[in-house]
Amino acid sequence: MAPPAAPTTIALIPAEARVPAVLHIISIEQNGAPLNPNADLDRRLVSALYDTGVFSQLFFPAHAQPPLSDRKHVVARLSLRQTVDSHAGEAAFKGFLIGASMFLATPLLPLQYDYEAQMTLDLQRWDGHTRQYTASSKGSAYYHLFGATPLAIEELKGQVTERCLTALKDQLLQDARFYRADAAPLPLNPANVGVVDIPVAAAHQPAE
Repeated sequence: MAPPAAPTTIALIPAEARVPAVLHIISIEQNGAPLNPNADLDRRLVSALYDTGVFSQLFFPAHAQPPLSDRKHVVARLSLRQTVDSHAGEAAFKGFLIGASMFLATPLLPLQYDYEAQMTLDLQRWDGHTRQYTASSKGSAYYHLFGATPLAIEELKGQVTERCLTALKDQLLQDARFYRADAAPLPLNPANVGVVDIPVAAAHQPAE
């Protein structure tokens, strides 16, 4: 598996030029089947955008709070497509061979678990203009029979997810000026430009 990506540079945006962002995970799929959002992905997304230094505050839609339609803000929507391949047929065949050898062949027949993630991050500015960022990464875990612990698989998924988020952060930082408060005026009627208000939770404030 490739080593984790290098840390992303923080955007040098003065505090008065930052605007808040509202985060929303719109869909998660695994092998084409929808999944419910999970707290770990929520935490990683909040942390990734927090680390960029682009936004003044980050709101996550968990508990209803007053909307931000009367002030400049950015709405972020993340979708995640996961592909998992546990090589079930190959694992069954190797398991048969290992059993037939009275488990002597266990060290010679490693098993494999593949995981791939594709992320799409859509950011919509207060005036309705949008930017889309995409990233993908994959990795494999190799183990011996009875050795595929949930912890090892979750560690693989976490590493792949972090590489995707780092790539999204790099792309976002290249567009940092697009999200400055002075980049565009606030429309007289934000509803007419299709800005969607999402209920928000407690804010996360980036350090100066």
